[in-house]
Amino acid sequence: APSKTKADIPTPHITTNQTYYTDVPPDYSIPFSYIRHRRRQTTTRAPISYNLDAEDESFLLSHPLYPPNITAIPFPDHPGPTPTITPAKLSQIIDLFENETKCNAIISFERAQTLVKKSVPSLSSNHPSIPSLLRSVYDHWVSRRSDLKKPLLRRYWPVTSIADTNPHQVFRPREKEKYNTRKKRLNDMDAYRKMLLLKRDFEILQKLLQFVVRREALLRARAEMQRERFDRRVYECVDTSGCEWRSRFSPDDVERLLTVPPIEKRFLKTFDASSHSHGSKKKKRRKAGATGG
Repeated sequence: APSKTKADIPTPHITTNQTYYTDVPPDYSIPFSYIRHRRRQTTTRAPISYNLDAEDESFLLSHPLYPPNITAIPFPDHPGPTPTITPAKLSQIIDLFENETKCNAIISFERAQTLVKKSVPSLSSNHPSIPSLLRSVYDHWVSRRSDLKKPLLRRYWPVTSIADTNPHQVFRPREKEKYNTRKKRLNDMDAYRKMLLLKRDFEILQKLLQFVVRREALLRARAEMQRERFDRRVYECVDTSGCEWRSRFSPDDVERLLTVPPIEKRFLKTFDASSHSHGSKKKKRRKAGATGG
């Protein structure tokens, strides 16, 4: 008998967890419900809301401590790496300045320097290049804020006035909408009469629609009968078998189509054409004493 080829089943690499019995107690039982996993917060730093624009990028590209601009070590005698300015650091520093200043007066350089050393670990050392770096970023931020004449972050801008016609000033406060509530309906005699008139109008409309359906059915039956009459005359002129012509309509169908449903007495005045004639009205005679002649 031919030998069967063994299936190439991959075998996973098995490792033994040495701390399994210490991590999982012996009396542990698997719960029937799902376990909610909560990730630990690795950082408590607030998200950065400030985004760099073209002026910030041009400032960053021309800064001597921007990594691509560093050709030599500025302070070779000082131990440790040289602090640099990156887009992420610049966004973080300006965001710190904005959140500290908000809509108030611009903070001092000493306060800004203390704030950066607390929040940015890479700029908290005593490297001699850090004060000049912070001074350049601080001056750039003050210049930007003075040119704009308002905070750089949008959420600290003042609310736009409703009377301001400048199309570039957006986010105006909405006017308070006045809701037109429904009037209180009264169940009085006047409302009852209106409901009776509405019911009568709907009944008349229903009758009209029934007459329209009947009219279309009669028109269709008339067309079918004209066709049958034509076919019968052709049959009588051409046929030589002597068989009798068989109509497609039975007497019951013709009688059903020609039967007109009776109109109720309350609708007779509505469907009476004479009651809607405009020429039947007579002009009122003037009184004899109305004219001065």
